[in-house]
Amino acid sequence: MLVLQHMIRWIVPLAAVGAALGQAPAVDPRFDVSSVKRCESNARSGGIRITPGTFSAVCLTVKFLMQVAYAPSPDASVPISGGSAWIDSDPYNIQAKAESNPSRQTMSGPMLQALLAERFKLRVHRESKEVPVYELRIAKNGSKLQAFQEGSCTPPDAAKPGRPAKGPPDCGSFSIGLKGANVSLDVHKRTLAEFANQLHLDRPVIDKTGLAGLFDFHLEFSPDGTTAGFFPPGFALPALPDAGVSIFTAIQEQLGLRLEPARGPGETIVIDSVERPSED
Repeated sequence: MLVLQHMIRWIVPLAAVGAALGQAPAVDPRFDVSSVKRCESNARSGGIRITPGTFSAVCLTVKFLMQVAYAPSPDASVPISGGSAWIDSDPYNIQAKAESNPSRQTMSGPMLQALLAERFKLRVHRESKEVPVYELRIAKNGSKLQAFQEGSCTPPDAAKPGRPAKGPPDCGSFSIGLKGANVSLDVHKRTLAEFANQLHLDRPVIDKTGLAGLFDFHLEFSPDGTTAGFFPPGFALPALPDAGVSIFTAIQEQLGLRLEPARGPGETIVIDSVERPSED
């Protein structure tokens, strides 16, 4: 994290003032207990589960966990460079607990960053530079977007996580599954900029449509190397005979938009150092 050098001289005096007034200095949130173990080689890839006060990751790589920890939002991705090859191949199981009841965002963000720093000795810095991107633009024949309709989704209720199997989808939800020979992607009540962040392709996607408002999105496409970021590392799709169209064609034909390769501003997480953990 970059800190302006001329601001450093203010940090100690302000902390001292807080101590003099009986105020504890701010402390980065951390898990109280954590366990890290190498995933069994024959275990199936899992994912992340967060419940009140607990964080669990099953068979995930350090690089995937970094995406979760450092992405600007749960739906976005961030380029990562540096590090050894094992961070993208060796899967780990992580169990962590907090005495308090921090939010999901806190556990999957700053608390996971602190865990990676402590258990994997991960040290990073951020660099801003021009990177390869895709620009999301309106296709030649115009947009086919479906405007969001009030009542078509259920507002999320923090006090009641999850929802019944039947009924309208959650507002703001992102779901992905298999439909015949294709991957089916559904996103509800999102802006174009938010939808662009949810397209986990081989490059960041930037909204250049100029379209305002909220929309529902439905896409069906054939997965390939470009769309590998939609799935956890090691996730094996079943054999899909008669595969359908690429995500580029699907976005153009089904949404009336197009993805154009370009270069644009982006932030990269650069790994300065990382070590295999001591397991417990």
